[in-house]
Amino acid sequence: MPEKLTKEELKKIFEEALEDALEKEVAPGTRLIDSVVEVEGSPGIVVDADIAARTPCTCYKVDEEVELCFSKGVVGSLDETQRGPLGEPGPYCTEKIYKEEGIVERVKKFKEAVEVCKEEIEKYPKGEKLAPYLSCMSREARKRGIEL
Repeated sequence: MPEKLTKEELKKIFEEALEDALEKEVAPGTRLIDSVVEVEGSPGIVVDADIAARTPCTCYKVDEEVELCFSKGVVGSLDETQRGPLGEPGPYCTEKIYKEEGIVERVKKFKEAVEVCKEEIEKYPKGEKLAPYLSCMSREARKRGIEL
């Protein structure tokens, strides 16, 4: 993957990842994290590896076993190979700065919206789900006070 992605490459990655995530059967209890293209375990999309590797991460402890970390130069949250093990540094997370802000509550509300929208778009054929899903997510996020 190149160090910097073009706008068109990013758009294609997001559309493919979203379509893939919408088609998968998600087991009960699976955590849907911070964006429509992420399911726990999927890596963030590195758009500038140099910046990602030399800047600290902002992390949130979701619970005792899960941390949600973000780094400049990466779209989405980092997976364990990118951020390192819980409490330890990794390739795109050389320093972890923990915040106590309300992101955990935001993630819970976001997960609720995702569930509503996944059910709502089941009636659409593959390849025609993106626009209705994004429209639904906008509506459901707004209902829950989440700014996207």
